[in-house]
Order: sequence, then C-alpha cells, then structure tokens
Amino acid sequence: MDRILSLSTFGDVRIPKKGKEKSWMSEPNDGSNYSSVFSKVLQNMAQTKLLHWQSALYGQHKALDELFGNIISIGDTLAESIMGKYGKPVLKDDELCLKLKNFNSPENGDLKEFMDHLYKCYSDDCRCLFDKDEDPEIINIIDELLSAVDQTRYLLSLR
Repeated sequence: MDRILSLSTFGDVRIPKKGKEKSWMSEPNDGSNYSSVFSKVLQNMAQTKLLHWQSALYGQHKALDELFGNIISIGDTLAESIMGKYGKPVLKDDELCLKLKNFNSPENGDLKEFMDHLYKCYSDDCRCLFDKDEDPEIINIIDELLSAVDQTRYLLSLR
C-alpha cells in the first residue's frame, strides 16, 4: 500500500517513510527491520567487556567497565523500546555471530579506533534507521549511548 487515506477531519494523505507505516491495516512488524541494532548492541557489549579484561591500565580498566555497564543498561532500554514499538527481533544468520578483536597493545592503552567505531555505530549506523519525527524517543536513547561513549573518551584521556 503506497498511500493511505487518513480519515481525519483534514483528510490528508499519509505517505509511509522508509517502509515503516504503522497503520492498523498494515502487517505486524516483527522487528526484523531493526535487527542490526540488536546485533550491534550485543557485539559492543561483548567487545567492551573483552577489552576491559585485557586492559593493562587501571583507569582504562575502570572506564571500560563503566562503559560496559552503560551499554548493558542503555542498550537494554533501546532494545526493549524498539520491541515495544516494532516487535521482537529476528536476527539474520550473519547477525547471530559475534566477532571480537583482541586488544592489540594493552600496555599502550590506545582505544581510539574502538571508540571511533562505537561512536560511528550509534551515530551513523543505528540512528539512520529511525525517523526523527516518528521515533524521537528511540533516537533519544541512541543519543544516551553516544553520551556514554563521549564520557568514556574523556575518561580514557586522563592519565
């Protein structure tokens, strides 16, 4: 259905954005449009914890542990909000496999690449899946994850 006539007093025609029409007439959404978000949150949780365990610097170890807690807490809120609005996820086969990387040189403590990855993941890869007018509450949760990444960048800069 390309266009839906809204029988409101104004009789406007609604054009669905990005295939996310939420009409009572449309098929129920199983959350699969957003499965990559669920996979990314799981991936980032596991990767953050591994780096936390491999860290050789105490301040970095503590900052990564706090970030891990934030990804669990805020990531869970994000996942459950998406499920409440769009349905439970069904991950594709390639989203079910998590690939982790070892900390290349924990004694140097360089996590710039990882922190850049986290920021891009949420700011570019996840945010673009949601419409600012239709999903402001979900975008706000993604922004909370970005704030946790920013805070961790600062904490990691302290020596």
